[in-house]
Amino acid sequence: MDCRVVVEAAVPVYDVETPDEAVRIAISKTGKMLNPDLNHVEIEPGTRTSPGGESLPPAFVAADEALVALELTTPHA
Repeated sequence: MDCRVVVEAAVPVYDVETPDEAVRIAISKTGKMLNPDLNHVEIEPGTRTSPGGESLPPAFVAADEALVALELTTPHA
C-alpha cells in the first residue's frame, strides 16, 4: 500500500530581517538535520491562516527572530 505522509513543523530561526530570508534558512537548517540519504523527503514552506481565514506568510518575524511553518512530505511510506 502506498501512502503520503505530511508532517508540519515550526522551526525557529535567528538573526533574520525578512520572512523570505527566514524561510530559506529554515529549509536549509531542516535539511541539514535530516539524514542526507533521505532524498525522498520534500521540505516546503507551510501554510498559515489568521483566525479570520486570511492567508499569512509561512514566517512570522519579530525582533530579528522568526518562527517558520514548514511541511515535510514523503510521497510513499
